Amino acid sequence: MTLALASDYVDFWWLSIGLGFAILGVVVILLSLLVSLVKDIDRNVKELGTVADAVGANTAAIAGLDDVAAAAGRLRANVES
Repeated sequence: MTLALASDYVDFWWLSIGLGFAILGVVVILLSLLVSLVKDIDRNVKELGTVADAVGANTAAIAGLDDVAAAAGRLRANVES
């Protein structure tokens, strides 16, 4: 009876070690996926910063549109008269 009990303990130890390695494998896979996603997010944020700078440069002249609209209004008034 004692030998059977010892064999059960050994089986439980091997089962525990196997489950530990399986869980460790899943954790490694999930951490690798997380690192990949963080790198992807970082790359996209850097790209977004570049695009935002370009949009800012393109819209810098919007303040001058009020002057253009006023000049167009004066031109229209001169043409109509």
